[in-house]
Amino acid sequence: MLRRRLTAPMLFGALAMTALATPAAADPIGILADVLATYNVVTFGDLGSAANPYSSDSQGPVAVGGNAYLQDFTVAGITNNGVNALTVAGNLNQLRAQDGGNVFVGGNADFHDGTQGGATVLGTLTVNGALINAPTQYQGPRLTGTDPINFSTLQTNLTAASAMLATGTGGTLGTVVYQDQWNQKELDLNGSNPTLDIFNISAGLLDQIGGVQPDYSDGGGSFQINIPTGATAIINVAGTTVNFGHPGNFGFFCNGVTCSESGADDILFNFYQATSLSIQSVFGSILAPYADITYTNGQVDGTVIANSIGGPLYRTGEFHDDFFTGDPPDFATSNVPAPNALAIMLIGLIGLMSFSRRRFTV
Repeated sequence: MLRRRLTAPMLFGALAMTALATPAAADPIGILADVLATYNVVTFGDLGSAANPYSSDSQGPVAVGGNAYLQDFTVAGITNNGVNALTVAGNLNQLRAQDGGNVFVGGNADFHDGTQGGATVLGTLTVNGALINAPTQYQGPRLTGTDPINFSTLQTNLTAASAMLATGTGGTLGTVVYQDQWNQKELDLNGSNPTLDIFNISAGLLDQIGGVQPDYSDGGGSFQINIPTGATAIINVAGTTVNFGHPGNFGFFCNGVTCSESGADDILFNFYQATSLSIQSVFGSILAPYADITYTNGQVDGTVIANSIGGPLYRTGEFHDDFFTGDPPDFATSNVPAPNALAIMLIGLIGLMSFSRRRFTV
């Protein structure tokens, strides 16, 4: 993955460094890459609802910008990646669950009492609002503190990243072929770039391969991803209302064979227009910054970024820790301006003989 790092100027005194310090512009793609490599679930709004608490598991960390309603839900069951296992900006209602690390709640928290099953936090507990019922286990004492995530800024950056990816630049545009043989629908994505292949498809095509009849009378479907081993696939999906893999008679294949879960870390679906997205099992990560996702059963092998996520109680899907480690396009050139005249004057005043302009290296 491309990582830009700042190379510090040589021979600068502390005063010169302060004079030259200018905040760099935001890097939405870099921020997206970091989020995809760290979190299993990110929502800007709610996860679950009071009527239908979310009732499945996440193998990695979860970050919720609204309220979280969780029941029989294990968070960060395999890894917390060095961040909070669960971060909730609003209120948390969690019953019969385990959090695999620290928990932060910006509002009120109710873990229910032991007679109902309670919840276990394998780390510290930070609750800025009322702690209605404490977990049955956590590393005390209960703390308060600043929200570690600015969800408003994060939403701005991830929405910008989605729009940038949707331009289809930075890689090689692959071909998309739809087939319907003997009532078996198939969507073939064929790319040849060994680094980055980009595909543009419509919500209508996803509807076709998933089928629409609950009894599968209109056949099943398959999603074929054919790209060089180790290449990254960015799959842009146009449309505001999207059904992906519904009602479930659906399979993923990579280069002609069933996809292995470990290969999902190079696949990213970008639902850059979707406001309503219905999914079941998905091979790869999902970026859907505007979408209210209904997730009914199955597993997502990757990260899901959405406005909100919900589904029927005990019929919601799992999130597996196949974090995206592919190579998204690097849209930025240099976000750091040249030193201004005042800074140069200050350098001269403190007697430095030369200066080096700040630069980014790839």
